[in-house]
Amino acid sequence: MATFDRGPDANGFGFWMDQLDTSGSILDVARSMFVAPEGQDLYGGLDTGSLVDKVYNNLLDRDPGQEGRDYWIDALDKGHVSRGFFVEAVINGAEANDTEQGQEDTELIAEKTEVAEYFVNRGLNDTDKAHSILEQVEAGESVEAVKAGLDSSTSQPSSSQGDVSTDNGSSSMGGDTISTALPSLPPSQGGSGPAEVRNGTDAGDNIDADQSGAVLSGNAGEDRFLFSDAATSQEVTIDDFEDGDQLFFGGGFQEGGVGIQNVNLDDDAMTVSVAGTTVNLENLPEADNVPIVSPSSFESAFLDALAFA
Repeated sequence: MATFDRGPDANGFGFWMDQLDTSGSILDVARSMFVAPEGQDLYGGLDTGSLVDKVYNNLLDRDPGQEGRDYWIDALDKGHVSRGFFVEAVINGAEANDTEQGQEDTELIAEKTEVAEYFVNRGLNDTDKAHSILEQVEAGESVEAVKAGLDSSTSQPSSSQGDVSTDNGSSSMGGDTISTALPSLPPSQGGSGPAEVRNGTDAGDNIDADQSGAVLSGNAGEDRFLFSDAATSQEVTIDDFEDGDQLFFGGGFQEGGVGIQNVNLDDDAMTVSVAGTTVNLENLPEADNVPIVSPSSFESAFLDALAFA
């Protein structure tokens, strides 16, 4: 929806979901969409300023403010944000912006996403209509009115065709979870998975992260770092957090209390804080150290990375 300035056609959506299942990284898919022929038709050959203007108008239906435009031009030119990830970065920035403009931008993105999901879940492939429904939302039509217009102009696919479903464990457009190779929760958290270990092995592990002052490594596999003591202040460093890994907070942690700090985009590091627990993430994959300034943008870069009991 965001990259191509239209709702996803059912066939294309299925293709990109297959790519996501294969790569396991929404960042890889975002880059692939940007360099695809349709993405290049929209953005190929644009200078940095024109790219910023184009993405803002396609996504937010407005020109960027001068301060925001200068910020993104600088970030793109210095390589802090790649062109392939820029659309996602603008979405993350809108979600983190608590000004009135930021709230309006976030609401528009949510409304466009809702009608795009409705379109693809009807199994439709008319790309002109996929574009026009977003224009209707931008023009001020309500989501329900746009949906009603789709209902009146199209027929529901037969049961043999079926809806385009994301119940196979892959990510939905709304940011739901993707399938991972994380082990099941350990018995200490009421699960039947492997018991907690003090540091990672060559397999996917449940790692006891209540080790204040320690530097932890997941090593190979997809690892869950478990924090169970919300009553004690502690600081832990994880030196190889990557896509597929997870920070799991149990033992009284509250889901709404997540803080994100990512001051220097050049240092491949950031900090996640929940209650009295501080988690320093170091040696992040370069592509993932993008403008992560909120829990939602953290989840966009590292899918399924935050979980609470």
